[in-house]
Amino acid sequence: MITNSTFPHPVYARRVLAPNFEQTKMYLVPAMLAATRAHIVMLVRQNILERATGQLLLNGLRMFETEGVQGVV
Repeated sequence: MITNSTFPHPVYARRVLAPNFEQTKMYLVPAMLAATRAHIVMLVRQNILERATGQLLLNGLRMFETEGVQGVV
């Protein structure tokens, strides 16, 4: 069966996906960033990452938190 439709349909994207994405940004992203920060610290403390590398990664996370993805890319 061949169709010319695209996914997601614009109405579905606007009514379902967009609100879900906004909720995800608000609730999940801060927790994911906190977990990533803790993981970086653990890797440095266990001497798996060099301190300078950990600092670069933490600086990148701070930039992401303050400037958003556009400021980091």
